[in-house]
Amino acid sequence: MLKYQPGTTHQICGYCGQENDIVDNQVDIQEYDLHTALKELANTKSTSITKQAHCNACGASFKFAANLNAGQCPFCGTDIVISPQKNQRITPKSLLPFIINQSEANNKFRHWLQSLWFAPNKLKKYARSNLKLIGIYLPYWTYDSNTTSTYTGARGDTYYVNPSSSLLMM
Repeated sequence: MLKYQPGTTHQICGYCGQENDIVDNQVDIQEYDLHTALKELANTKSTSITKQAHCNACGASFKFAANLNAGQCPFCGTDIVISPQKNQRITPKSLLPFIINQSEANNKFRHWLQSLWFAPNKLKKYARSNLKLIGIYLPYWTYDSNTTSTYTGARGDTYYVNPSSSLLMM
């Protein structure tokens, strides 16, 4: 598993130290039309079969040969069996990197947790432990809509007088 340190331009393998440079192509992030993207997805090859294997023992990711669904991890020798999955993917067009490091993320998490009144005890215990937060990349879509809404309503004034209070005023 390659690790990324915010602010750097490369990823590093935690096992062998190999560096993988991140190419910054300076392309502006664009909006794409949802209907067009869905039509393109429908017109593409219906499925692709992935045989990506992930070793839970050492964290390595690799692919088996096209005719294999089982074998050993080439890094640590753990036996692995995968089931091919059929996928239809929307490929990402842009990626925003992390901008804060691990210690800043932990500090922000603890600060946020202190602002909660009824945070679960397990969450508080996790925040006090030395376990690290794990960053993940999430796919994100934005949706725009052009709508017209109509409504009707009525307004009325209702005025109540308390009989006991009106007697006090006289």
